[in-house]
Amino acid sequence: MKYAFVFGIIKKVVILLFLFSNFSFAQGRWVYFENNDPFDGLSKVVMAQAGNEVGAKDPTLMIKLNNDVFDIFFHNITNLSYSDDCEKMEFLYSYGNTKDIKRVPSYVSFNNGKTVKINVKSIFDIELFLTFLEDLKKHSKLYFRVNCDGNKENQFELSLKGSTKALNQIGIEKVLRKKLDDYNNR
Repeated sequence: MKYAFVFGIIKKVVILLFLFSNFSFAQGRWVYFENNDPFDGLSKVVMAQAGNEVGAKDPTLMIKLNNDVFDIFFHNITNLSYSDDCEKMEFLYSYGNTKDIKRVPSYVSFNNGKTVKINVKSIFDIELFLTFLEDLKKHSKLYFRVNCDGNKENQFELSLKGSTKALNQIGIEKVLRKKLDDYNNR
């Protein structure tokens, strides 16, 4: 009798863990967290992992806000076959419409091409980034492709389930809109 009771509890715990893991996966692996660094102060961070082609680490999108300064990174975006011989690297993204493929206009690549920091310094970059954030909230998937000298280097997709909640928590759109207003009112 005791064993049946214990087995019943274990069975319920396993079912709850299974349901919780499915719920977490359904959120598209979007995570919001805060980091209080003794030198940099409070940073708000949103991260999301994508599925990709076989053989590469999962690419990660990271948006960081610290003291009204923000950064957007894509990590682990090229296959291990990437070499320094790439003269023209190109980053494209789409939401599934082949007639609406967008190019990342301004970026810095480092870590042997595996990490890209998207520049958001000019007012043009800020407007594009605001559109990018709004689009993340409207669509269900983001497709991202890295081309090297015209050849596809890597392609992955990122589920946008859970992105709206995570992006709203970071509050980056408010900061960007203020920068645009300040620029337009000068």
